[in-house]
Amino acid sequence: MLTADAGSAAMSGRGSAMAAGALYLALALWAMRVVLPAPGSLLSYPVHLEGNAFLRIYQLDQRLVVWTIARNARALLASPTHIFNSEQCHPIRNALAFGEHMLGDGLLGLVPYWLTGEPILTCNVVLLFTQWLPAIAMYALIRQWTGSGEAALVAGFLFAFHPLRIGDPAHPFVHGNHWIPLALLFAQRLFVRGRWLDALGLTAFVALSLLESVYQDFVLLLIGVPFGLSLLVRHLRRLPRLAPQLLVFAATVGAVAAAVFGPYLRVAAAWGTLAGHFSPPLRPWQLWHGRVNYPGTVACVLAGLGLLDRLRGVRGAGDGDHRLVMAAGGLVVAWFVVYPIVLPGLGPIPSLGALLTEVLPEIGVRGSNNVVLGIHLVVAVLAGYGLLAVIERRGALGRRVLTILVLLAAVLEQLHPRLATASFGRANALRAWPGRPPDEVVEMVKRAGPGPVLDLPFVGLGAADYLLLAAFHHQPVAACADSFLPSTLPDVQALAARLPAAAAADALYALGFRTVVIHAHEPARLLPALERFAQAGARDARLALVGATETEAVFSLRSPEPVVAGFEAIAPPDGRGQDAGLVEPLRVAPPEANVDLPFRNHAEATYRHPDPIEPTVVVVRWNSRGGPPAAQYETRLLLPLALAREEEGWRTLKVPVPAATGEYLVTVAPRERPELVIAARTVRVEPAPENPEKAEGR
Repeated sequence: MLTADAGSAAMSGRGSAMAAGALYLALALWAMRVVLPAPGSLLSYPVHLEGNAFLRIYQLDQRLVVWTIARNARALLASPTHIFNSEQCHPIRNALAFGEHMLGDGLLGLVPYWLTGEPILTCNVVLLFTQWLPAIAMYALIRQWTGSGEAALVAGFLFAFHPLRIGDPAHPFVHGNHWIPLALLFAQRLFVRGRWLDALGLTAFVALSLLESVYQDFVLLLIGVPFGLSLLVRHLRRLPRLAPQLLVFAATVGAVAAAVFGPYLRVAAAWGTLAGHFSPPLRPWQLWHGRVNYPGTVACVLAGLGLLDRLRGVRGAGDGDHRLVMAAGGLVVAWFVVYPIVLPGLGPIPSLGALLTEVLPEIGVRGSNNVVLGIHLVVAVLAGYGLLAVIERRGALGRRVLTILVLLAAVLEQLHPRLATASFGRANALRAWPGRPPDEVVEMVKRAGPGPVLDLPFVGLGAADYLLLAAFHHQPVAACADSFLPSTLPDVQALAARLPAAAAADALYALGFRTVVIHAHEPARLLPALERFAQAGARDARLALVGATETEAVFSLRSPEPVVAGFEAIAPPDGRGQDAGLVEPLRVAPPEANVDLPFRNHAEATYRHPDPIEPTVVVVRWNSRGGPPAAQYETRLLLPLALAREEEGWRTLKVPVPAATGEYLVTVAPRERPELVIAARTVRVEPAPENPEKAEGR
């Protein structure tokens, strides 16, 4: 039962937390003030990019983020079990695993999207959450560890309002570390109290952290492992009693990790997307004053005081003092992202990130130096202890005055344009730009009916424009704008370039496309395409105009041809294959060569690649004339996606070449059906040159 003093202290603590939460919310709204006049239409970008060619790429990233957050929120409401089957990069599956999944951001956007159905508004609300939540989380952690509301208030601000967070509205997944302080808090509570409620809190916040991004998953691992080991050592005798809670935690987190990373591993195995993309480590000077990765002068001074104060003994409340283990975690993060690290007597050592990439190349990720945010988390924790050391022996008025002065200094350093530029190399001011696509275009696409949309011209970076439009019309699209792009794109691009030809329309229809949208920046560029498509539609009824504006035209796509989805359609009737009319055999030399293979649709229908559309494991045989196969290999090959009647497609396959000279028939068959030859090519092996080079098909 609470005493009167304890109850009063609890009420005071809750009141302080509510006041801190209100202050953080006001600061977050102030930071986002440029979008508040029209949060359903405006998006923000950092001022320092004005006049920079990179601004266009930045805004394309932002369009992708808007689409992904809205799409994830919609999928969580409608079909959460199919969350990775995102509607971009049609016709492939699990396309969400080709880039940042942003599942945590989609979860944060679930309620605003459910209430409004507005993609840009949902994204802006998520951005607000990703500034407010880290402040609240760090406040809760430092309040528990130090017992000081003042220390918690300052630490929460330093953590949440760093320029890497508030100055980068296009990449909320990069700085999505807002759950990690709460994971640390509940881990400590579990080992001290042993309650199931704390075990559930630890499980929930670690699981939520796994839903954010691979960058912050590394932070969770690099800081969480040392911290967890310290708790295990400190509470070794309690492990038997904690075993049930820890087993539930491990099983649940393992299941979440499998659900999040399983699709990435399957996509990597099929498409080879993850390996070899680890970003270069940061140089030490990139963490210094005047650079955006700098933790901040106020933060560094307080953190230094916090570490020096540890020499005087233990400070804070709860389960002892966690400064040293957190500092160790920060050093591990620094080892991960910084190179060279020079140790006396040892010289430079490679970064941990580079070492891990060499051992496990499949973990390679782009932008891995974003793990530097883990250093900022540790600095904010140590800064909380530093402020505690400054104010703990002061009276109530002195504590408040000192806290206000320190907080004001931090606010000015991180939010005032000139001071922020001096400390971090850039101001944190934002500008707004209208991101909402035209409502009339969205309505035209909806009138065209359900089904995947092909946006023309089929482009690379500009595909994010089409994804933003898809966030409003909700249909799958051919557009891709992810970190890694599937090898299906050249096929779709080639078919799109041939429109409005009937054969291309039939193949695209077989792949599932039902709507074609033509985009132009000016009316003069739209009219010729509009005329060609309208004439083709009048001639063969495959393209029907739904509507047009001055710069966009929408057509529905139809086809009278039946569709067959199976490799039998491209298997030659004689079972051996043909040389596609080539008279001269392909000449190659050992040890390996590129062999161009013809694939032809022999069916009385449009051929479509069977599901799943991904590289197929095929058996390649080198058949000598009149004898058994001289060699046989297995490899992966993306087979043609779709072919109209009697149409032909080509693939180039790099394979080892037998040493024995002579003429061979090279055949390809799916591993699952090795008797079904789907392509063949006559190849003549010639002697290897004296000065060997990689032989290429001639």
